[in-house]
Amino acid sequence: EVGGTVYTISDFVSWQIGNTKIEFSMLECGQHREENLIQEEDYTHIFGGLFFSVDFNKNFAGKTFVLVDVAQAEFGLIGQELQSVLGGNKELIRLESEEFEKIFVVYSDDQIEARYILSPSLMEKILELKNTTNNLIEMSFVKNKLYIAINKRKGSFEPKLHKSIVDF
Repeated sequence: EVGGTVYTISDFVSWQIGNTKIEFSMLECGQHREENLIQEEDYTHIFGGLFFSVDFNKNFAGKTFVLVDVAQAEFGLIGQELQSVLGGNKELIRLESEEFEKIFVVYSDDQIEARYILSPSLMEKILELKNTTNNLIEMSFVKNKLYIAINKRKGSFEPKLHKSIVDF
C-alpha cells in the first residue's frame, strides 16, 4: 500500500534481450475510500491487467502519455475541446493518423519529442496491438522507459481447467 493506493502484483516476469530489459506482471490497483478499511468493497478499482516496463533506447526529455480517448468517443467535437482542458500541464498533441486519433488521445510536455516518438510506424503497431488484444491499452514514455498498461481483469496466466495447457 502506498498513500492509500493498494497495489497487488502477481505473475512477475523479467528478461533481457541485448541491452533491453523487459518486465511485466499482472497488476491490480485500488484506492481506499476511507482510512483503515481493508475489505475489497472498501476501495475503488483503478486498474487491473497486464503492466509492462520496457527499456527504451533513448532518454526522453519530456513525458508523453497515450490514453484511451473517451472524451472524443463519447462527446465528439465537444470532447475534443474537453481534452485540451483535461491535459493539466501537459499539451494535447494532435497527430496525423485519423485512425489513431479516434482511439487514443496524446498528452505531452514536449510536442516535438511526442511526434518523434509516435512515428506513423509506431502508431500503426500500437493500433495493431490494441486490435490483437481487443483490450483497452494506455502507455507512457518517461525518462528511458516505455510503460504499457493493458486493461484485462482476468488472469492471463491462469490455466484453463477445461482446455489443454499445451495450446495455452
